[in-house]
This record gives sequence, C-alpha cells and structure tokens, in this order.
Amino acid sequence: MPIVTPESSLPHTVDVFKLAVQGASLSGQIETAHLSRLGEVAPVVPDSVHAELEFFIGDEGFAEVSGSVRGEVSLSCQRCLGQLSQVLNGKFTLGAVRKDEDAVGLPRRLDPWLVDSESSDLHALIEDELLLNLPIVALHPSGACEPGLRFSFGEDESNVAGKEAGKDNPFQILEQLKKPS
Repeated sequence: MPIVTPESSLPHTVDVFKLAVQGASLSGQIETAHLSRLGEVAPVVPDSVHAELEFFIGDEGFAEVSGSVRGEVSLSCQRCLGQLSQVLNGKFTLGAVRKDEDAVGLPRRLDPWLVDSESSDLHALIEDELLLNLPIVALHPSGACEPGLRFSFGEDESNVAGKEAGKDNPFQILEQLKKPS
C-alpha cells in the first residue's frame, strides 16, 4: 500500500530503498532556508518549493525515484541587471545506486542517484533538480528590459578616434608620419 504524505513539509532524509519496496509517494513543501545553494545563485527565493516524488522498483529491478519540483526565484537579468522572475519546473527519473560501479548497469533512461547510506538527503536531491533547471543565462524577453538603458556591441560611432568634432586626436601625429614627404 503506497505511503502518501499530506501537503506539508517533506522529510529531510529518507530510506530510498525501503520507500521503493513500499511503492511510496511523497508530496509536499521544502522551506528554502534548507536550500542554501539555491540562495547563493538566486538573490530572492520564495519561502518554500513544492516537490512530488514516487518511489518504486522498476522493471529492471532497480529502485527508482520519479518526480517533479516547482519553485519560483528572482534572478538578475544579465542584459539590464534588473530583477527577473523565473519559474523552475523540473521532472526527473533517477535510479538509486549504492556505488558508482552500480550506475553502469542502469538503463539509459535513468540518471544515477548515489545513495551510500540508509538515509538519503531528500532536500539535496530536490535542490539539485532546481539548480539544474536554472537558465544558463537569465534574460528578460527581447525588448522587455528596463527602458532608458542603452547597450552597444563594438565601437560607438560618435567616439571613434578622429571623428568626434572639436577633439584632438592623439594619433594625428602618426597620420602625418605615414604621408610621403
């Protein structure tokens, strides 16, 4: 009979293999205060993130964990440096293994989850999945950056040496040296 937790706080550690044999399902929140690595990359994080997990023994005989995580964070747009709200949605299916060597036997559809003791850190797993769903570069959609900011790639035409009216060009002397006498 599956074990289902109420919509509350998920436990910090679990026995993955025991839950897989029981066919357990867990669903609930994790306070982001327990997710320090996520707080390091996102300036603003919500109070909690949501996760749903199913533990079972797969057709190949491996303990598997299938689930999803959801949370919203605030990142800095790399174009305008303004705040950017980003929803992180991740789905995953993992095969629990006790040693790195056991991961070689996992089916290709499963990513390995190294579980080296009776109790595994569930919060770390969920935090890993959230981090994997961060964008490579956080950017507002094109044209949505804060107005009034100007960006340039390459030389600014008004500031090219010798083209700006009324300014002395320190390289004019070199121009004279290039001319044949």
